[in-house]
Amino acid sequence: RYHWPNRNPLLPGYSPRVDAADLEGFVRALNLGSVHLVGRSIGAVVALEFALEHPVQVRSLVVAEPPLLAWLARSPHGAPLYRD
Repeated sequence: RYHWPNRNPLLPGYSPRVDAADLEGFVRALNLGSVHLVGRSIGAVVALEFALEHPVQVRSLVVAEPPLLAWLARSPHGAPLYRD
């Protein structure tokens, strides 16, 4: 959506949760059941959001170079950890 070469304008309310919701719809539309999920950088944050919101749909999860500090501070799941 916002990764090169796309030139989409950033929409209000966008967050990795939006991409995670799109991913859930994609997995459901293809009737994939539980998936092996791999994400890198911001894709890793999307994968984490997806896994937190839909744990039954994740068979395995691999994340590489996730920008965790920014995610922890803004995520309802991570904010308490960030404050600690």
